[in-house]
Amino acid sequence: MNKNGLSLIELMVVMVAGAIALVAVTSLVFESYRDWSASRGKKSLQEEIDLASFTIKGVLEEADTVAILDSGPNVGTKIRASYADGTNWEKEFYPQGSNLIVKDNKTGATRPVINCLVNLSFQRDSTDAETVQVDLSGTRDGKTLQNSFVVYLRNKK
Repeated sequence: MNKNGLSLIELMVVMVAGAIALVAVTSLVFESYRDWSASRGKKSLQEEIDLASFTIKGVLEEADTVAILDSGPNVGTKIRASYADGTNWEKEFYPQGSNLIVKDNKTGATRPVINCLVNLSFQRDSTDAETVQVDLSGTRDGKTLQNSFVVYLRNKK
């Protein structure tokens, strides 16, 4: 054994051990990135569905009048909510392709809320006229999420 440095065998053992550690770390980083990429798309879709749900819920809760507009093959996909005490506003929600549109009927302005909509429906509860059942689903990158919720119309007259 050489006391002044490393032998060729010792150097080879260290290099092999280092290569194995490098492969393990690289593999771990690659798997983490792949998992992060997959969850990023699902998280983005969940944020879109949450945004649509909170927007619809916020408007319907503040409305004093709600009408589900049934027309053609898209029965129950359009809703009009209004409030006639002081601020006097009226808004509609409806699908347009893959967009959920909110229209301010007072100004005529429309804007998309989300752009991944697959299904949207509104239903009045037959036992409680002060609630609306909302079902919506969206899809992005092959992933589909659904959300169903009931909105209590707290300002209904």
